Amino acid sequence: VYLNTLSRRLDDAKHLSGYFTDNSYYFHLVPPVSGYVRLKLHTDRSPQLKQPKVDVDCGLHAFGVSLAEPQYQSLLEMLDVISRGQAKVNKISGKIKFKDGDQKTKEAYVKLYKRTLNAAWLPDLSEDEKKEKIDIERKLSFETLARYRASAIAELRHQLKEGEDVMTREDMEKQRAKQKSYTGSISYYLGWGSKNDQTQQAPQITESELEKKREEIYKQMNYNPEDELLAEEQRKARPDDYIKLKLGFQMERLFLELFTDLEVPKEKSSNDESYQGKLLYMEAFGSSVETISYVGGLTCELKLQSFRIKDHYTKGTLYQSIVSQEDSKISKSDQPPLLRAKFEVPPLDKSADTKVDLKLLESTIIVNPILLARLQDFFAPPKETSDSMKLVSGWSARQAKYLSEATTASLSQSMEAHFSLQVSLDVSAPAIVVPYDLCAEDSLVLVIDFGQFKLDTELQDKSKVSEALKKIEEQGYTIPKEKLLTQSSHPGGTDENRSMVSVKEYDECYDCYNIIGAKFEVFLTNGGPRWRQSRAGDLELEKRARSNYLTKETKLNQNLAQDENASPSTLISPFDLNVKIFKTVAPAVTSLPRVRVEGELPRIGVSISPSKFKKVMLILQALSEGSKRGSNKRNRKKRSTKKMEANNTSTLVHDTSGLKGNILDAKENQTYADLKHALGVLPESDTEAK
Repeated sequence: VYLNTLSRRLDDAKHLSGYFTDNSYYFHLVPPVSGYVRLKLHTDRSPQLKQPKVDVDCGLHAFGVSLAEPQYQSLLEMLDVISRGQAKVNKISGKIKFKDGDQKTKEAYVKLYKRTLNAAWLPDLSEDEKKEKIDIERKLSFETLARYRASAIAELRHQLKEGEDVMTREDMEKQRAKQKSYTGSISYYLGWGSKNDQTQQAPQITESELEKKREEIYKQMNYNPEDELLAEEQRKARPDDYIKLKLGFQMERLFLELFTDLEVPKEKSSNDESYQGKLLYMEAFGSSVETISYVGGLTCELKLQSFRIKDHYTKGTLYQSIVSQEDSKISKSDQPPLLRAKFEVPPLDKSADTKVDLKLLESTIIVNPILLARLQDFFAPPKETSDSMKLVSGWSARQAKYLSEATTASLSQSMEAHFSLQVSLDVSAPAIVVPYDLCAEDSLVLVIDFGQFKLDTELQDKSKVSEALKKIEEQGYTIPKEKLLTQSSHPGGTDENRSMVSVKEYDECYDCYNIIGAKFEVFLTNGGPRWRQSRAGDLELEKRARSNYLTKETKLNQNLAQDENASPSTLISPFDLNVKIFKTVAPAVTSLPRVRVEGELPRIGVSISPSKFKKVMLILQALSEGSKRGSNKRNRKKRSTKKMEANNTSTLVHDTSGLKGNILDAKENQTYADLKHALGVLPESDTEAK
């Protein structure tokens, strides 16, 4: 897919082929794509076949989108032109008035329209009548015309023979010709005469002669009716794990690259890492989808081997990969995929109606305010295309609303009827890293580690469920007191004489979804890109400090050991969360709550000190300064490239305190530094605050 915004190049080109393949300019929206499709059909008809009956393997070697900022702006302008043209068409069509018609017009049109259908007893329309019909159709609105035609069809349906359907006169003629040809073919093959001789009387033929003729025709066609019966028996004898179809799709590489400009210097390639025109590069490796259709169900498995996003805009940054996975010591061929998801509807073991299995490995996300601000400017639409963007945003809002309503309806429906869903999730949530300085190797870093998230399912045995439900429905048993929040919440009232099911029987009426969140923490550390090693060193020092303080005999030192000095770099200590969601297997039983949620609030340790507060404020200030420097809000047609390059510096905060270094490590003038960072930047107009 090409999109060229430099139309002057087309006039200079001597040959179109050279114009489209000139490497000094980057015109591709979608670079050339190549792929393959392989189809295998197994000829073995045995129901015990272990291989797929049909095996389809297809894939793309690489697929991606390359988008430059002028191209994006041109696409928005094209969309704006189309939307304005559509608005003009709607404005013109709104002025055209159609009539609703009257009874006289209806009767005339119904008579004419019936003669275009398969009313064989009515004559065809003459040329004048056809013109009259067209004139009526031009004057009537669409709704009125549809109502008149429906009336004509209803009248004709009462006049046709039983079993005969309404059709156009052209279709009626085609059907008659087909029947005539079919009758002639049968007469010819059975020896009654030629195809064209339809007036000849068919001779009398016995059943044995007819069977003999049929066998001759089957022999010529190499057809055996018993093969069909055998094939049908084999299809019925196939087990549930018989593979009817296997469909595999692989994509070796999927990418998205953004450029600030369309022109590439001739001495450099657009794939060159040092090319300054490149803004961002997103790349996914090893994407695959495999779908298998069994006799007893369907499975679908998705895999993504790796994913990364590289920053090509921020100069001198030490965090070029802003989204990446932790480097593994094992080889890439043996490395597990970043994402693996498997769906079974239903699973072959019949353990549930639907089974979902998902696993996601840990990744790291770097917060780069300079790049984020530049991307926001990249996708900001010009003012002249605001109308078209309103149309797009309106359409997106309608689709989002429709999706929300469909999801709500689906959830409500699932609550009305029992639907067993077996889910197994093992998600290593990403760690979000916010560096103070993108260029310093020992920069201060704020890390928000979301830890690990797991979800397991415990589905109940249907035989045990029926016994517990029988007690509740037929024998009037109530919910055990241990499962009530208050006495008044009892569905059956407060009658002490009523029998209650046991806690075990009560739990057997619910499918359990156990959600476990582990090792969520927030901490500060140094080391810049080597923040993991720095964090490990901090924990080791904290462990030694804690053991030293605990050897003291004074209670004061023990309190210090458990308070500030025990965790000098941790803001929120690691904690776990355990929540269980119970979904009833009998929604029709009103005495059972449809959903129960049980959980335990963990012990959350928050450690804050003046030193930590200053560090957090410094990082927040760096984010604010970086957003301002990365932003490029000005007229896009008069953009200055030099000014853009001057703005994408990674030095987020300049030290104006006169301390010549990291203000946190300064030993001199600490009082001034504390006041400066406590007060922040004050407006010049606020004299009292100054």
